[in-house]
Amino acid sequence: MDLRVFVFHQYPNLTFITLSSVFSFFALSPTPSSVPIILTLTTLLVYGRILFPAENASKNTGILTISMAMAGALSRLSPSLDALSTTGASVVILFLLSMVTSILTISVVYLDTRLCTRFTGAWSQLTFFPALWTTLWFSISFVSPVGRLSAWSSSEGGGFYGWLAPYLGPAGNDWVVAAWAVVFSQAIGTWLIGDKEEPLIAHTAPAAGQPRHLSHSSSLLLLFSMLHTLALPSLVFNNFPTPVIPPATTPLSVGCVLPAYQRYKHHNPTLDDYVEESKKLTSSAKVLLWPEGAVVFNTEAERVEGLAKVRKLVTGSVVGVSFEEAFKGDGRRSSSKRTGIAIVSQASPEPQLIYYKRHLVPIAESFSLSHSTVPPSIVTIELTHPKEVNKTEWASAPSYTRPIPLTSSICLDFTDPTLFGELDTKPALILAPARTWNIAVGNAMWQQARQRAEELGTMVLWCDGGDGGVSGVAGGGFRDFAQIGLGSWVKTIGIPYPFDNRRTMYARYGDLSILLVWILVLGSSAMHKLPIASYYKNVHGKFVRRQSVTPAEETHFAEQSGLPDPSPTPIHYPSTQSRIFYNPTTPIVHAQFSEEVQSHLSQESFRTSPIYVDRQRKSRPFSTRPSFAGSFFPPKTISRKSSSSGLSTHFRELSEPLSVQENTKTFTTSSARTQQTNYTDSSKPPVITSEHIRPNFQQSQEFYYPTFQEYPTAEMNYSGKRTDVVDVGGEVDYSNYQWFQDPPPRPPPAAPQPEYIPAPEVIQANDAFEYALSTAPNVLYARYKQYGQLGVLAWCSEFGELIDGLKELGFNGNMFTTTRSQALRTCQQLLKLPMDIEMQIIVMYLSSQVNRMRRFLDGETIWDDYPIPTFPQYPGEQPR
Repeated sequence: MDLRVFVFHQYPNLTFITLSSVFSFFALSPTPSSVPIILTLTTLLVYGRILFPAENASKNTGILTISMAMAGALSRLSPSLDALSTTGASVVILFLLSMVTSILTISVVYLDTRLCTRFTGAWSQLTFFPALWTTLWFSISFVSPVGRLSAWSSSEGGGFYGWLAPYLGPAGNDWVVAAWAVVFSQAIGTWLIGDKEEPLIAHTAPAAGQPRHLSHSSSLLLLFSMLHTLALPSLVFNNFPTPVIPPATTPLSVGCVLPAYQRYKHHNPTLDDYVEESKKLTSSAKVLLWPEGAVVFNTEAERVEGLAKVRKLVTGSVVGVSFEEAFKGDGRRSSSKRTGIAIVSQASPEPQLIYYKRHLVPIAESFSLSHSTVPPSIVTIELTHPKEVNKTEWASAPSYTRPIPLTSSICLDFTDPTLFGELDTKPALILAPARTWNIAVGNAMWQQARQRAEELGTMVLWCDGGDGGVSGVAGGGFRDFAQIGLGSWVKTIGIPYPFDNRRTMYARYGDLSILLVWILVLGSSAMHKLPIASYYKNVHGKFVRRQSVTPAEETHFAEQSGLPDPSPTPIHYPSTQSRIFYNPTTPIVHAQFSEEVQSHLSQESFRTSPIYVDRQRKSRPFSTRPSFAGSFFPPKTISRKSSSSGLSTHFRELSEPLSVQENTKTFTTSSARTQQTNYTDSSKPPVITSEHIRPNFQQSQEFYYPTFQEYPTAEMNYSGKRTDVVDVGGEVDYSNYQWFQDPPPRPPPAAPQPEYIPAPEVIQANDAFEYALSTAPNVLYARYKQYGQLGVLAWCSEFGELIDGLKELGFNGNMFTTTRSQALRTCQQLLKLPMDIEMQIIVMYLSSQVNRMRRFLDGETIWDDYPIPTFPQYPGEQPR
């Protein structure tokens, strides 16, 4: 069985819904890669062309949406069971979120299916879906409470397109994924349709002024090449961590404070536990970070006291203390809680930076905590020289220190792609405390933090204090986390010196990155409307040189002065007042002439200096219109001397020249200037050659003229009786005449004819026609459901080819009676189909095709089942 028939014709719904569900299971996992997302989108794009125009589109769309939502919920079921206090509520909310994202995804596919054909260029049609896909998740990241976590997007980073992050952000990754899906779906569509057929009508070049777009195959190849080109920089430029080689770089030791249960015997470490653990790491780490909500302060005074204790006991290091504190409410609630982080050091008696969490986990934190609206800020710490480096080599006087800009954010805040959009400079390090409840969730949040670090061109110190949480340094060439679970650790990173604090292109113009993808869609159509393109064509010529439809150097128009005068004795031609019959004794001969035309041209006939006629100048009338292929001179323009004999003479005996009736048609060539050549009369007939308004037509036109024999009668006699004999006399006496006495001999009986045994080819041909005729009503109705009235119009042309083949089979005597019966039955079924066709010309066209088949199969029967055309009646018009 052919795979294309099985997938696309017999079981398309079962196949594509199953594939979409399987691919969605991997695409909607907490940490998906780009491959399953591309496969899912490819399947949806291919299935969308089959699903939405079908009859049961609504039902199958609902099944597809539910199956994809269930697949997405199953892939995230394990980390979601412990997200809320009750398992049932977690599963229901997870399914609803999966349902929403599935509906949005299928809606984008539907919009692409319906709207992409509105674009005139193939490039715009191909890039329309990537633009829709990128715009969808760009918008969702602003309205969703979990930001980019709800997007069908890969945050694994790196790869061939990781270098796009500082320039386009997550929009670049989304566009690349959707573009690859378009490439693969188009390749599958080409495999489904097969080889491209040659057009039945040879189209000429586009009209002047009409914009020319890239073909579909060229646009697809351009998109394919563009995706490969975008992957090349990752092969040339490597993203490795900065080597720690002082004083060329600035070594910075960072650590994550995660007290283990085995040491302190507390499942929830206290403030003293974190202080004691930090004191042990002070000698080896310059920057320390506590996990999210490490300690709890019940009042603001308690917070001030706790931070002062940390500053006093933990010396020599900058500590990022993450806490949860209670504060006075805004009137609606007497008291509230919030999660924040404070950067404490010996350089300042007060915390250098205090930041509160802005994005809370829905339901789990949104009811118990309050979020902040204040964006993060940057604080600078001064880093002294290491022991092995001289202070004069480390930095300039008088401080001999190097500034390190820091900022901070907390856990779910990193799902917002515009989190640090309000910063004026780029930080060298971002302190990111976190607390997750599952290793899958912790890995997903780690990937989000790493993606933000790559977009900003900086590094993130990620410290997750949850069960199974991951911790490490992300960005700056670091891709893997340092450890899983609890346990303090220290790592030395290198910061380039001097540090470039300029923001990346995405950090500056992040919101404008979405405009670039739409410029790719609309740019090709807009280029044809720019006046500069027309100006460039007018000054420097066309971009692509192509042969004109009417080359001026090959077209010459004859004027009246260069043609012979009409003869006073024109040739006779058939009319209703005379009887002229073709004389079979005189054969049809080629119009021959005695000598070539060059020997009969006068001096004025030779080609003179070219006469240039400007395009803007008013066209002058020419004496004759240029002849097209297959045209001929009308008989009345050919003069000759009539002969009195019954037999007509050949044209080689003509002595009078040809004359052309004057025609006042005006013609203009497609070129800006046209050369004219004048020819004058001669006493001998010229050789007739025809110039055609078609390029590269080198063969001269030859004419064949039949000769006729003329009869002197002038009245029409349709009976054919002789009128030159008159029968005079009485009637003949037939009495006593014996009639029928000698009957003719009886003919011998005909020999028995052998039984007709059709050849195998004839049997196969009849079987093929019976199958095609039996399925014709279903095919027509399917075309009507998919493409509407235009589908019926296109099918009628195919049906006409089927009728031609059936007639050829009948003329050869190979049609079976079963084939004839099936054809007549098909005609009745076609006219009974419930199709609402408002274009009456299509109704008449379909009826004419059915009538053409019926006339061939059964010409005597009168059929009265044809639909009656109903033309619209305009107001005030009399009824017809």
